[in-house]
Amino acid sequence: MQIRVKGDSVEIEGYVNAVERKSRPLMSRMGQFIERICKGAFKKALERNDNVRILLNHDPNRDLGGTKDGNLELTEDNIGLHARAVITDKEVVEKARNGDLVGWSFGFFDRDVEQKRDEDGFPLRDVHDLDLEEVSILDRTKTPAYDGTLVAVRSEENSIFYGETFSDEIHIREIEDVGQVDKTENTENDEKTEIDYSFYEHVIEDMKQRYNDVHGKDGRFGSKGGSSGGGSSSGGSGGNWGYKGFHEQADKLTDAIKKANTPKRIQEISLSAKKLIKSIDKELENPEGNVARLKGAKYKAEKVIKEAEKKF
Repeated sequence: MQIRVKGDSVEIEGYVNAVERKSRPLMSRMGQFIERICKGAFKKALERNDNVRILLNHDPNRDLGGTKDGNLELTEDNIGLHARAVITDKEVVEKARNGDLVGWSFGFFDRDVEQKRDEDGFPLRDVHDLDLEEVSILDRTKTPAYDGTLVAVRSEENSIFYGETFSDEIHIREIEDVGQVDKTENTENDEKTEIDYSFYEHVIEDMKQRYNDVHGKDGRFGSKGGSSGGGSSSGGSGGNWGYKGFHEQADKLTDAIKKANTPKRIQEISLSAKKLIKSIDKELENPEGNVARLKGAKYKAEKVIKEAEKKF
């Protein structure tokens, strides 16, 4: 439920009810039952009634407008009945500002209802069609009993039924001037978090090199750099196999920093990571293999140091 207070008015937006969802047990004169509003029921109701009212707590004496007045918009989508209303009633605006609005509900008449039992044998009302008379904003005096649902005892004498509502999370924003831009909302939409892909690039390069270490560049197992056996590099003293230790050390330090919970241990791990980086930098001065693998190990070690700094 989104609540935006703008000077002497409040804009309220959210879902009044979800379609194809079973309610929790409701009470009638005949006992308990559950109810489900079927997909399309609200759509048909809105097509028939172009003047659905919006009330406070289902009170006809607290009429706040309606679809014909232009301050209430109602639509059914894949989730359910969505509402957007702009209210200028002083009491409602004050309740919104104080956080006293808690959800939505709706009043309706049955048109096409299928009475049956669910898989557990519990009485179930499937509402395929209805006449929607009003939607209501609820305050704390009408706190929904569950999932944003208003407590309602059904009886055959009551011509109008009150349904359950959505009252999940309530977000309140106050905008000092009607013409002022909602800075909080724009910040959420406009801010772009820069994603660092370097770690994943190093991982991909490392996976490629590991594959070549085993299969060789020509795809044959055990062939590497033109050599067909032994798995050793034909060039230099270490080759790519010599870089395996750097990655293993970096991985061990990564696991260790996650488990470290004393300042002394954190400092030891950070120091080891710094020493590892120095060794990698020295190797990078005259690399004999895939530089990406060395940089990947260095990146892991740097992440360990950053994590250690966070824990201090």
